[in-house]
Amino acid sequence: TSNNLSVKLTWNDKIFGDSFSINPYVEYWDELSDKATVVFNQATSDESYYFAIGINPTYKFKSIPLTVSLPTSINICGDDFYQRFDGSPGGSGLAVFTTQLRFQVPLNFIPGTTNPYYLYGVLKNLSYNWGFDADYAFSEKVTLFAEYSHERYHQRMVTRYRQPVSPPTTILTCTNGCDTANNDWESTSREPVDIYSTGADWTLGKKIALTTYYSLSAGRANVTLSVVNPPPIPP
Repeated sequence: TSNNLSVKLTWNDKIFGDSFSINPYVEYWDELSDKATVVFNQATSDESYYFAIGINPTYKFKSIPLTVSLPTSINICGDDFYQRFDGSPGGSGLAVFTTQLRFQVPLNFIPGTTNPYYLYGVLKNLSYNWGFDADYAFSEKVTLFAEYSHERYHQRMVTRYRQPVSPPTTILTCTNGCDTANNDWESTSREPVDIYSTGADWTLGKKIALTTYYSLSAGRANVTLSVVNPPPIPP
């Protein structure tokens, strides 16, 4: 298991107005323990780091529902971040250059009851967890422990129901609502999970230790379905 630290600073500039922004950022990424990259020789590998410098120029058209962006970045890594086949350090300097041209087109062209959504990706896929534990030592050889953690998962998606068409009509030429925004449906999934654990540790000798515990994971899933816009047009 690799434990890592990532610190990122982004500037949402919009110095050219609301339509255009460059969005520069810098990021520092460090391997705190164990390697995150491929290791060919464990004996010669060592934790390292990289710096990322990037921009995300974004232009939002006012006359049409289109946003164009060009996320671009470079990674500058430390000498030991990558490893060669023979186990020697991969070398420091410029390691990765990435760029892509991205188009975002809102699917909800008519007024609706949801936030803007686009042609790709999950709208909101969020999770977080927290917990605590307590230990009580009866003696040098016996320790009782109790743990509790709470996890919460949230996912929101939008899908479009497309009514099948018959030739010569196509999905692009149909006029009966087979591919329009009022056939968009939204699903929101919320999954809270509570985990309880209790047990005891016994030290039976210099080389033998016994741990026994009971763990209960109680979770539930709530899925809400709703129409994004007015009811679908009848086929």
